[in-house]
Amino acid sequence: MSLIVVMPFAAYVVLRSIFYTSLYMPNTNETNRSKILLVDDDTAEHRLVRELLDEFHASNIKIDSAFSAEEAIKKLDYSYDLVLSDIRMPAKDGFDLLKHVKNNFPEIDVFLITNYPSDANEVIKAMNSGASGYIRKSVGNDKDFVNEIVNAIKFTKLSKHSKDFKSATQT
Repeated sequence: MSLIVVMPFAAYVVLRSIFYTSLYMPNTNETNRSKILLVDDDTAEHRLVRELLDEFHASNIKIDSAFSAEEAIKKLDYSYDLVLSDIRMPAKDGFDLLKHVKNNFPEIDVFLITNYPSDANEVIKAMNSGASGYIRKSVGNDKDFVNEIVNAIKFTKLSKHSKDFKSATQT
């Protein structure tokens, strides 16, 4: 699935510079860091994501952890830019969490992740339920998995900057 954004070239240049500055430049300002809530019942997955992001120098990303949808619901607030949630978890699953986020925090993007082979119906269900994206955990290919996470962050930042730009030009 591709995201197509049509905008004047000047707007593109401004948004691109904001995005690259905020994601890749060293930053000591905590408020400019991307804040992600990673929701997965697998503790090894939390450790892996943190290690991979550190390895690929994504220092402007702050990751909070929740080990169930219920724990994530208790932690959620508008300070998060992105929720990365496993689909298959005990009790409430990723779709339950997605529904909660979209009903209570519609500004927060949610990407669903899974270890299982992608089922087209599951992907369609995720997108129709309001997910911003769907990521398959790349077993054995950590760089691709990290790239998918970084692309999710890019999408989130670009989406927010685009909304800010649109509201600023309408006033």
